[in-house]
Amino acid sequence: MTHCCWWLLKRVACRVACRYGYQGEVLAAIALLESESRDSPWSVPKLYFLAQAYRKLKQVDISVQYFQQALFGVAAEGNLGDLSSRAYAFWVHFEYAEVLANDMDTSRLMQNWTSADSYKQEIVEHYEKALRLESAMGTVQLTDLSRARTHNTIGLMLLDVGDARAAIRHFEVSIALNATAVEPYGNIVLAMHQVGDVPAAVEWSFTALAIAPNESAVLHNTGVSLEMLGRNDEALVYWKRANELNPDGLETLCSLAGYYGSSGDTEGAVGYLEMAETIARHAFESNPQHLDSRAQYNSIRLQLATAQLPMLYQSTQEILKVRKKFEASLKELSSQAGFVLPKALSTTIGPGSMGYYAIYQGFNDVEVRAKLSEIYLKAAPFLVFTAPHVARDRHKCYRFRPVISVAEDQTHADQPDVVVLKRRVRVGFHSAFMRHHSVGLLTQGVIMGLSPQHFEVVVILYEHQVQDEVTHRVLVAVENAIFLDGSDIQRAQQQVAALELDILVFTEIGMDISTYFLAFSRLALRTVVFWGHATTSGMTSPDYFVSSRLFQNPRDDSDDQGRYSECVYHMQHLTTYFTPPVLPSELALLRNADATRKLLDLPSAQSMSVMFLIPQTLYKLHPDFDDLLGCILDRVPKSFLVVTTGNTPVLVEQIKQRWRRVLPPHVYRRVYFVRRLETTEFLALAAAAHVVLDPFPVGGGRSSFEVFAVGTPIVAHVPRTSILQLTLGMYRAMGIEDEAGVAFSDDEYVEKAVALATNHTTRQNLRRRILANNHRLYEDQMSDSESDGEQLTLSSATLAALQEFAIERGIAVEEEATDVRMEIQKALDIEPKEDSFVFKFGETDDAEDAEITIRLNGLRRDIGQTLQSTGLTLWRAGDFLSDYMYANRATFAGKSVVELGSGLGLCGILASYLTDKRVVITDGDDDTVELLVANCKLNGVADKVECRKLLWGVDLEQIQHKFDIVLGADIIYEQEHVVSLFQTARYLLRPGHTSVEDGGQAASVFLLAYTKRNVSIDYVLDTATSFGFEWEEPTTDEGVYTYRLKQ
Repeated sequence: MTHCCWWLLKRVACRVACRYGYQGEVLAAIALLESESRDSPWSVPKLYFLAQAYRKLKQVDISVQYFQQALFGVAAEGNLGDLSSRAYAFWVHFEYAEVLANDMDTSRLMQNWTSADSYKQEIVEHYEKALRLESAMGTVQLTDLSRARTHNTIGLMLLDVGDARAAIRHFEVSIALNATAVEPYGNIVLAMHQVGDVPAAVEWSFTALAIAPNESAVLHNTGVSLEMLGRNDEALVYWKRANELNPDGLETLCSLAGYYGSSGDTEGAVGYLEMAETIARHAFESNPQHLDSRAQYNSIRLQLATAQLPMLYQSTQEILKVRKKFEASLKELSSQAGFVLPKALSTTIGPGSMGYYAIYQGFNDVEVRAKLSEIYLKAAPFLVFTAPHVARDRHKCYRFRPVISVAEDQTHADQPDVVVLKRRVRVGFHSAFMRHHSVGLLTQGVIMGLSPQHFEVVVILYEHQVQDEVTHRVLVAVENAIFLDGSDIQRAQQQVAALELDILVFTEIGMDISTYFLAFSRLALRTVVFWGHATTSGMTSPDYFVSSRLFQNPRDDSDDQGRYSECVYHMQHLTTYFTPPVLPSELALLRNADATRKLLDLPSAQSMSVMFLIPQTLYKLHPDFDDLLGCILDRVPKSFLVVTTGNTPVLVEQIKQRWRRVLPPHVYRRVYFVRRLETTEFLALAAAAHVVLDPFPVGGGRSSFEVFAVGTPIVAHVPRTSILQLTLGMYRAMGIEDEAGVAFSDDEYVEKAVALATNHTTRQNLRRRILANNHRLYEDQMSDSESDGEQLTLSSATLAALQEFAIERGIAVEEEATDVRMEIQKALDIEPKEDSFVFKFGETDDAEDAEITIRLNGLRRDIGQTLQSTGLTLWRAGDFLSDYMYANRATFAGKSVVELGSGLGLCGILASYLTDKRVVITDGDDDTVELLVANCKLNGVADKVECRKLLWGVDLEQIQHKFDIVLGADIIYEQEHVVSLFQTARYLLRPGHTSVEDGGQAASVFLLAYTKRNVSIDYVLDTATSFGFEWEEPTTDEGVYTYRLKQ
């Protein structure tokens, strides 16, 4: 048959199939087309009509297969010269995109956000190809309404994959083609929210309202736009109307919860979230595999977990109850398999503000903060980003010398472990609050005070954040500034990574949503957290939390490191460079107490002579503080208490309700609440007050700087202040901590407050000393050693600890030394007796009769961790693993053993005494491996033990042997290495044993001695499970965990 005949038959068959198909006789059409295909080659039209026929039968998988074959045929036809071919190409691309778009809810490709993004990008690609083909043909294939709908769909897909600016262009075209359709208006409002163009969002919202005043989605989006402008009460009106029209609208319920939560109405917020949780759970249970339903359900559960933390508590019992429930909720969420959240993580925050209010309960928050970060890391792996220069150079030791002599250059050449960079330190400061805000006021002076001779400073802000005179001062002072798109974390990661920073300082973590998510990344060689939010981030990515020795309780020898996931870095000074809030010449203008009392409607001095002041936000007032207040006011009859109210009227009513219940009536009548004050008004009130009472567990920071500026004494309760002792630190900086303002018990707090209030001489003496010394608090210049030595040297050392050790041990450090670590190491080289250890196993009453004696050389335990390699000293997990090994020595008989991260080699060398089989001890550090070899020779086991370098997860095939036992003691410091650790252990273990659950005896085990550091044991166990391990755990979190591979 000629080609022409085939062509005619093909056209006839396709048209007949088309006629049957459109009349509903789809099966007949399919049979005819597939019958014809046996006698003629496949064609694009035939494939297209088959795809459409199966689509009508809702057999989407087969339809997609035919569409894909048709697309292959379109590509094979090249330039599509004739109009008919181009028309079929248009319809193939367009209808294929339609099939994908309509099948999104059930597609197997929509199981995670990565595959979902690829799926949506494919939809956009085929829609856009169809539109380009239509334009090239010059003939109309779609009606204006269809084209408008297509542009709207493309915009939605682009919005979902994070390209809001491109989405806006498509929404604008859609609206131009069909100005009466409501959906594109709502979508363009969402896109404007994402790019931060709030005025445009408001304008589009009201345009949509004019078209559809009773559309719940339009009303909801209008509320969101108004909220972004700070017009929250107006937003509430629109959200309530939207909720009336659509009670099941999840976004509206969450917005209502956010409004009431931010107003202090925890009960109202939780009520709306519980309604949303019920609706979302039903949607999830009806289709558990639907990605959006799963993510939205989990998001509401997370919001509910954090929303249950009230701003203000009615009793200590309520705190304990809420804390227990909060911890349980986080544990449940973190342990859930396949946990996923919406791609737009900002929608998961809700009224609980990242667990912000947990700090005011007065507990150690490191575990709950770590749990929260673990939840986000599990749901959003893209948060774990490492800048290329950090991945390459993070573990090196650096010295920055912009100018260097030839002689000094030669000196550095003899120190191969130190990388000398002949440039300034490149340091970035990131803040969402670089304005007249506590964070901005505390850090502006630090930024502006850094020497341009030594530092290249860049400020990292957000595109749409509020700016004022503080912002402008900082921007003028620095060399560079960049502005991030806070709605796109991945783009922000790339922007900061491009700076190749040596140091990145987060002025706070936990107060701003975008900053919180950005902080999961490693964007600089060293990352530092300032105490703008004076609690730990709970993350493993920041290296240091900046604190001060002045902030430590002088009567408590315990280490505050246990409260932080970061390494606490104690500076010698206040860590700030705070501008004096009032000049001495202006003090007289503020000291008109009578005028201040009259202005604020407070009692006159004749009726009540003594004024106590609490200048803190109301949620800082712990219920345990009430008894102390009652005692103080009761013992000073002619006194009254002034409390500043802030911006949350609900909290005022809640504290009044609490105090009416717990304070005696004659005391409560003397409590006065004053409106939110401007800075000058506040300073005048502070000057008029006789005594300022610092609440607990969180006291004053910025406010203490301001109060001390006018000389008013503050009473601080040191043991009950569970975070940084800021007020105490300021007293110590002024050299007057011995005076009446510092208390160490409840009784002492009351006594000191009463004494200052009733003893004029005591109060005036303290006031005079404050005024004489408060200049030390402001614009506090760092000492030369801290500005040059500490900040110019980047290494894994904690310089403060090294300097303290040097002083304690009498080690002389040259005055001009630029690397204290190197100086101390030189001193240690001539103190060999300080570096030896002896371990005896199987001791009798006569220690000389020990069965096994092991001698090791290395650095002292108390400083090894501050030096460049952690393997050069002993860690306490090595003690209890070696004890465990000796107690279970029969287990090692006839077994081959390999140790990971051996350090000095204690456990590996002990293993060589317990078995006659192969023993290999490894470490990833060259210096440590050399020390391992030396220690093996020292103990006479060099012929029995192989020492070698091994980086976990790298070149594992170089080790050909498998082992019965893998050992590891205290080798988990950073979360990023846990996966490679278990990957390596799995590779090294000898396979072939039965499950413990089946009663079998495992032939190979991984013994891991664990101590609490920066990585939670839950994360370790989850990772072990993912590599096929089961485990037996010790009676406490810290101990020897036994891991076995499942059969």
